[in-house]
Amino acid sequence: METKRQQTVEKNGNGVVNSNSGTVREVAFMSFPIVIAFLSFSMMGIVDTLIMGRVGTAQQGAVGLGGLLAWGLTALFAGSFTTLNTFVAQDFGAGAYEKIRRPVYAAIFLIPFITAFVWIWIPWFPDLIRLFGTEATVAPFVAQYLKIRILGLPFVLMNFATVSFLRGLGDMRTPMINTILANIINAVLSIVLVFGLFGFAKMGLSGAAVASVIGAFFESLFNCAIFWSRKNHDRFRTRSVCRPRFDEIARLVKVGLPIGLMWIADIMVWTLFSVYSATLAPASLAAHMILFQVLHLSFLPAAAISVVGQTLVGQYIGAERIDLATKAANRSIAVGVGYMALAGIAMALFRYPLISAFNPDPEVIFVGVRLTLIAAMFQPFDGVCITISGVLRGAGDTAYPLFAVLFAGIVIFGPSVYILGEVLNWGIYGAWGAALIYALLFAVLVGIRYWRGAWKSMKI
Repeated sequence: METKRQQTVEKNGNGVVNSNSGTVREVAFMSFPIVIAFLSFSMMGIVDTLIMGRVGTAQQGAVGLGGLLAWGLTALFAGSFTTLNTFVAQDFGAGAYEKIRRPVYAAIFLIPFITAFVWIWIPWFPDLIRLFGTEATVAPFVAQYLKIRILGLPFVLMNFATVSFLRGLGDMRTPMINTILANIINAVLSIVLVFGLFGFAKMGLSGAAVASVIGAFFESLFNCAIFWSRKNHDRFRTRSVCRPRFDEIARLVKVGLPIGLMWIADIMVWTLFSVYSATLAPASLAAHMILFQVLHLSFLPAAAISVVGQTLVGQYIGAERIDLATKAANRSIAVGVGYMALAGIAMALFRYPLISAFNPDPEVIFVGVRLTLIAAMFQPFDGVCITISGVLRGAGDTAYPLFAVLFAGIVIFGPSVYILGEVLNWGIYGAWGAALIYALLFAVLVGIRYWRGAWKSMKI
């Protein structure tokens, strides 16, 4: 399942240079499969929500909240594992095929320890959920769902390790296919187990959680089959198990941990933003959640371009072609920001039908169309943040984006929500104004880092 680009690389020996190097075509071609994979993953959340809506309102809410909590417990480690993309890409670009498997095995070595650390908290999940102030009728269902979902943690981490390996090689299509297959399995099993079809016991909420774990298992199985395939073993000796050295684990933690912490910080910032919105009038909360979902879907192509930027920059730096790394970085940023700007313009132009499609309430529409104008301005700045962060990760520069998120998000965004929303009494409009300030500041910080060019000479 290797891509045409990989085949070209093999024909050219150890080099990663081809006729499309650093072009918009290369960025777009590699981004498309990731967009499809991201959309497939997002659709699974929608499918689970629709299915549980036929079981009960409390169960439907529990699936959403339980999924968010499961991701919160996973994000630190999963984010850290995405740095394998950089390690693999740089070694692949340098033609150091004998080294490519080693960081992957370092991550695999850590999975049992990470899993044990998270699992020891399972008995306290109900207490932790109540501490969040979860409504009494929903809390037991959240705990029930979360306890099962978290059992799939080792499979999720193995997926991040093996997918990052494949993406580091420039193979974006194989993970897409495996994700789609796993999501189909998840969807079918959810329906069967939730409603007790074909002789299976009716499991309700637990059935949805079990289906998610089984889906993650099969995705892990598919990705591992590719990692340990004869073709990859012949090229990279992937079947030759190697015990990671301390310096390899230390490098994984040093470069990868800031990415995981950045993901956690981002989750915290937007969660607190939503918590504040929940204190406002119902129409304001509804409009906020509508835009939140729209932004979540609209940023997926930019996130995919970010992954491609990370891969290409890593490969070209490994090949010691800083000129092509710079060219690929510039194209990735231009495509990502251009797309997000167009998405913002479309949101502004079609704000009335966009909001009314989600909720016909005149009050929600009144608030929503005004918030959409702020969200539309937010889009291009968010595109800068997403794409430049990916480029910097490709060079191994992960600590600075973490600093940018912490400063712009924790130091500026949080207080700005309170000042604009409460002190100045602008409510939800002030809160979204704070989000715009956050995106602008974050974009300026990472933009300065990128244009200064220190990433071009980094060594990891």
